[in-house]
Amino acid sequence: MNTIYRIALITALATSGAAINSRGAEIMTLAECIDSAASHNPALQIASGAVEKARILKGTAFDPEQTSLTLKQETTGGGGPENGITVSQDFEFPTVYVARHKALKAEEELERRNYAVALNETVRDVTSAYYTLLYFREMVSLRLRQDSLYTRFEHIASVRFDNGDCSPLEPMNARRLLNANNVALAEARNNCEEARRKLMFLIGAEYPVEPADMSLSVINSTPTENGGYNFDSTPRGEAAASEIELSERNLAVTRHEFLPGISVGATAQALIKSFNPYNVDRSRFEKGDFMGFEVGITVPLFFGAQRARARAAKKDLEIAQLKSELLRQEAENEYSDAMGRMHAARKNLEYYNGTGKEEAAEIARIADVSYALGDIDYVEYMANLETAYEMLAGRAEAINTYNQTIITLNYLTGKQ
Repeated sequence: MNTIYRIALITALATSGAAINSRGAEIMTLAECIDSAASHNPALQIASGAVEKARILKGTAFDPEQTSLTLKQETTGGGGPENGITVSQDFEFPTVYVARHKALKAEEELERRNYAVALNETVRDVTSAYYTLLYFREMVSLRLRQDSLYTRFEHIASVRFDNGDCSPLEPMNARRLLNANNVALAEARNNCEEARRKLMFLIGAEYPVEPADMSLSVINSTPTENGGYNFDSTPRGEAAASEIELSERNLAVTRHEFLPGISVGATAQALIKSFNPYNVDRSRFEKGDFMGFEVGITVPLFFGAQRARARAAKKDLEIAQLKSELLRQEAENEYSDAMGRMHAARKNLEYYNGTGKEEAAEIARIADVSYALGDIDYVEYMANLETAYEMLAGRAEAINTYNQTIITLNYLTGKQ
C-alpha cells in the first residue's frame, strides 16, 4: 500500500468513524459478528423457538381420551355393581402411540435441520454484510484520496490562472471535478452507513459496529471443485430429507390408526342410602367395594374420514419428495452459476492484484508531479487522475465481487 493510499484510508476511517467512535463504536471481527448473530439474530431466535416447541410437543405422543367417571344408582338394588362408581378409559392401539412418538421425534429433527438452514443463511448474510461494509469503506477512502488530489489540482490551477499561465477553463474544470467527487463521496458514505446498519441488524448490535479488518481483502477460501456438488450433505438437503422422513412417519401414524382401540373400566361400590324413594332394602355388600372390571375393544365402523387422512398423508409425502427434487435442481443450478461467476471474478482479480494496483498508483503519482511541473496540461492531468481512480475502484469492486461469490458458494455447500 503506497503512502498516499495509506494516508487516505486512515483519513477515511477517522472522518467516517469519528462520530461513531464518540458514541462508543464496537470494533468486531467477522467471527465475533457471527457469534453475536447466533445469539441475537431474530430469524435464528424464531428457528430456535421452533426447535424447543417441537421438543415439547414430543410429550403429546401418548394422549388418550379423557377418563370417564360415572356414578350409577339403582333405586331397587343394594350393594351390587348396579350402585357404584365406574371409571373407564379408552386407548388407541399401542402401536399408534409408538408411531406418533416417532413422528413427533422426526418433527423435532426437521426443526433442528431448519435451524441449521437458518444458521447457514445467517452466516451468509452476516459475512456478506461485513465484506460489503469493508467494500464501501474502501470506496470512501478512494474518494477521499481523490478529494486530496482534486483539491491540489484546484489550488495549482487557480495559481496558474492568477499568474496568467492558463485560461479560466482550467480552474473551472478543477472545481467541477472536486464538486463531483464530493457528491460521490457523500454517496459512498451513505452506502457505508447503510451497510453498517444492515450488519448491526443482523447481529443484533445496539451500538455502531466497525470491522476489525483495516482494509478490504480477499477471502482466503476456495470451494473444492472435485467430486461436484453434493446437495444431500448441505443443510438444505438434510432439511429436505428430514421433511420426507416426517411425511413418512405421519403416513405410518394414519395407517396404524386403522387398528382397533382398547377400552378398560372398573367399578367400585358406592351406595347412597338416603336415596331410597321406594323404601326398599338397600344394604351394602359387606365383603368388599370392588364390584368388577370390563375390557373391550373399539372398532371403527366408518372408515371414510380415516381413509381420507391416509390419502392426504400420502400426498404430503409425494409433495415433500417433489419439493426435495426441486430444491436439488435449484441448488445445483445456483452452484453452477456461482462457480461461473467465481472463475470470472478470479480472472479479473488476478489482473488487479498483478499490475493493476501498481499501475494505478504510478499513474496518479507521475501525473501529479508532471502537472505541478507543467510537463502536461490539465486535460491530460484530469484524464490520468480519472484513469487511476477507475483502476483502484475497479480493483475494489473486483475483490468485492469475488468475495461475494465465495460467500455464496460457501452458503450453497454449507461451509461456515
